[in-house]
Amino acid sequence: MPRLPVLASDADQWGAVLNEFLRVAHHEDGSLRGTYRVLNVKDFGATGDGTTDDTSAIQAAVSKATASGKRVYLPSGNYRTTATVSVPENVSLVGDGPTSVIIHDPPLDHPSVAIKVEPTILGLSLNSILENLRILGMSGSSVGIKIVNGYALTIRNVQIDGGSDPNRTPGFTTTGVQVDGTGSANSAAVWLLHSHIQNCGGDGVRLTGGSAGGVCIFFNRIQGNIGWGFNAAGGVTGPSEAHIENNVIEGNVKGAVTGSFFASTIRNNHLEASIISTGPLVRLGADNVFRGLEISGNVVLNNTKVASAGSYGFDIRPSGPSVGLTVSGNFFTQASVAAVTLNSVFHAVFFGNAKNAAVPLLVEQGWNIRGLVISDFPGTSFAGFVAKHGSDITLSNGANQDIDVQSSSFTRVTGPTAPFSVGGFIGGSDGYELRILSTVSQSMTIKHEDIGSAPTNRLNTLIGADVVLPTRQVTVSFIYDAASSRWIYLGYS
Repeated sequence: MPRLPVLASDADQWGAVLNEFLRVAHHEDGSLRGTYRVLNVKDFGATGDGTTDDTSAIQAAVSKATASGKRVYLPSGNYRTTATVSVPENVSLVGDGPTSVIIHDPPLDHPSVAIKVEPTILGLSLNSILENLRILGMSGSSVGIKIVNGYALTIRNVQIDGGSDPNRTPGFTTTGVQVDGTGSANSAAVWLLHSHIQNCGGDGVRLTGGSAGGVCIFFNRIQGNIGWGFNAAGGVTGPSEAHIENNVIEGNVKGAVTGSFFASTIRNNHLEASIISTGPLVRLGADNVFRGLEISGNVVLNNTKVASAGSYGFDIRPSGPSVGLTVSGNFFTQASVAAVTLNSVFHAVFFGNAKNAAVPLLVEQGWNIRGLVISDFPGTSFAGFVAKHGSDITLSNGANQDIDVQSSSFTRVTGPTAPFSVGGFIGGSDGYELRILSTVSQSMTIKHEDIGSAPTNRLNTLIGADVVLPTRQVTVSFIYDAASSRWIYLGYS
């Protein structure tokens, strides 16, 4: 059995004994053979020469590690794979850093995931680590790392490059890291740390297929992807708990962060667009909801070429209504339309933000905004808070019922050339406020319980009778009370 030489008894054969020990313990290139703690993929036939297909050798090492509980070690080299390497629970893949490269090069007609981490039993703890690796996606690659229905996984110091073309054409790998759940299971306690994800044809990091819990994205650089930097794509039925903190997320074409969130944080990141970016830095849109979201301490640099919807710093207009939003301590710069646009949010608080954007906060049509508190938005008074109106509405002389105000918080009335009345508005929801400005110098009557309007659209003057306003231009205020399903007349000026 190979052994280390003994000082006295091996005096005449010291070199031979030592060489035999080193030969058995090491490969010819000097890399360590498998020990009680690690399994070296080169012991299973992997070459790391960038040409040979090393898929079977790496998978064989993983299968052996599954039974022995050892780590799988990829020493420095270029390991070409043509199919998915499947990693079950209690198995870790570790390398030497960016010199341990997995070149994922599947056939074009069989795109595949480079590394899939999935427990053998649904929802079983993974207790796994992927560390000190680089994954380079070639033309048939679909996902760099995919986690399915498992929890307790750490991805640390991993580089994922979606394609060899630095200009991201075509951006071979669709997604850098995908955290997935199916059916009633989900993925949870997934940590992505100190990693670099770039040049993907889709999103850098994507949560999909089900609600994810406790996904922590800390101290990473996510850049130059064709999709979003981070996308919690569970939709309105699958918000995820995610904590996106202390990252640099920049130059992604669609934007930095989007998705549906539950008890989540977007905190202390550097969020930056590029001149080719098409979206806002943070978007919570029509296909998203949130239940408790803090966006704080971020530096928001929006360098889009033109003033458009993509020129918003944060575009917060969920399918809603969504509840519990805090936006604090962010610095906005170069947002040519608005630092924040807001819609369909209950209980939102803005404080301690700074900006040099032209418009600090834009409330888009004021739809479903309740419990909004704005404090300390430097350089701006409350007048900087803009309620955007929809199109002007044209009314007729005489009676007008079931008026469509297009979910506006403010709108102008045109049209009448003689006295006219309003008997109801379409689209009321609890707490919704509406102001209308009559631009005509004609007498307006507010009809109390006008039977010509649908019951849920009717007005209540609170005095049990119609209210006739002066024959001049006036602004009239209403608020919708869901308990009575009526618009409550508040007064005029």
